[in-house]
Amino acid sequence: MSNFRTPRTVHLLLRGRELQAEARAVEDHDEVADLLEELIRCNGPRAVQDPFLGLPRNRPPTRDEALEAAARTRIARFRLPDAS
Repeated sequence: MSNFRTPRTVHLLLRGRELQAEARAVEDHDEVADLLEELIRCNGPRAVQDPFLGLPRNRPPTRDEALEAAARTRIARFRLPDAS
């Protein structure tokens, strides 16, 4: 993930469309935990099934569980340009 410490332009294929986005590594554990919790809130506990993370599969994680998982993972955030 070190190649995303400095934001960089990437190309994503979303729903059959190629889009340009800015990618950066999310390194703050609190922010990673927030993103994991949001993903689970939006898509359910099974959205994050990686056994390496150690998150429960049948319920949302506690904040402590999310923080422990955040310490073991890296997330890249992709920002699409505003559609003005």
